[in-house]
Amino acid sequence: MLDLVVKVGGSILTSARSYLEVSERIAGIVEGGLTPFIVVSAMRGVTDGLLKACSGSRESLDRVIQGYLDISRELQGTPV
Repeated sequence: MLDLVVKVGGSILTSARSYLEVSERIAGIVEGGLTPFIVVSAMRGVTDGLLKACSGSRESLDRVIQGYLDISRELQGTPV
């Protein structure tokens, strides 16, 4: 059963730490007995980067990919 919709805006997803903070808040919602439905936006700047990539900018696409790779690598080194 769905009890709560949680929209995570891209403007707060700026670092590995921000992803961890969001996950901690969601864990608190679950621990409080609610069933959340999570909606996550792209990280800050990604939508603009993808639009530029669609216009032929390989550099913009590379920056988008690198941003997510950086966050992923940082999270892999973070104890959960």
